[in-house]
Amino acid sequence: MLQALDATTGAATPHSGAALWLALRTLRNLRKGLAWAWLDNICQYSRSKIMAHRRMRRDLAFCV
Repeated sequence: MLQALDATTGAATPHSGAALWLALRTLRNLRKGLAWAWLDNICQYSRSKIMAHRRMRRDLAFCV
């Protein structure tokens, strides 16, 4: 008889194929997480550049 994934511990028996499923799901989640982390860094860089540009324009407006 085949046993499935134990949801409470994440342990899988070798005969069920659940260990492979768990490994694939983990790798997919890591890949998605890294992609979102990279995008967040890019967006943060862009936001900081936009804010710096706005501060510069505001400061120049006071000089006139």
